Amino acid sequence: MIEEAQIYLSPTRKVCICKELSKKFEEVRILQVNELSKLEMNFKGEFVVVIDKKDNGP
Repeated sequence: MIEEAQIYLSPTRKVCICKELSKKFEEVRILQVNELSKLEMNFKGEFVVVIDKKDNGP
């Protein structure tokens, strides 16, 4: 998913990655697409990914 996001989405578009929602070890990270490769997270378990709306400029 990370590789596809970097190909198809604007580098400054925001992404919210939520892991294990409603559980003891819940994690929520909000970052830009260009920061996804630096993300340090154990990728086992249940995830929800929310992608911000497209920025159409001023």
